[in-house]
Amino acid sequence: MAKVTTAPDFNGQVGTVVFRDGEGETENEGMLAYFRRHADKFEVDGDEPAEDEGPKLTPKQALQAELEERGLSTEGKVDELKARLAEFEAAKVEAPEVEAPADGSTEGDSNDGEPVEGADSDENEDEDGDGGSAETA
Repeated sequence: MAKVTTAPDFNGQVGTVVFRDGEGETENEGMLAYFRRHADKFEVDGDEPAEDEGPKLTPKQALQAELEERGLSTEGKVDELKARLAEFEAAKVEAPEVEAPADGSTEGDSNDGEPVEGADSDENEDEDGDGGSAETA
């Protein structure tokens, strides 16, 4: 049985609940819901003041917030947003993040930082290095 209170000088009946000196009791969930909806006039014993959980988001707003958090576009219909998020999550699973070696080298670097012979050669330079043009016979 839940105790309901209102103005201390109220004696009367609200719905099926009889009040004497501002106090009444009921087990009726419908009446308790009514009193909770009118919390400015009634207090249901045991009810804690509702904590502010912030604004409730629609499913679309929740998806948009999640996409924005990941730096993705938030435009489109709910189905499009779900697909975009699923695609992002799938790509994240398929391509794990690769860390660079601590020494700063790159994978497959076989020349240990030494210049590669001929890598910066001039197209017009001749093979024997004398600067002349090749003779044709």
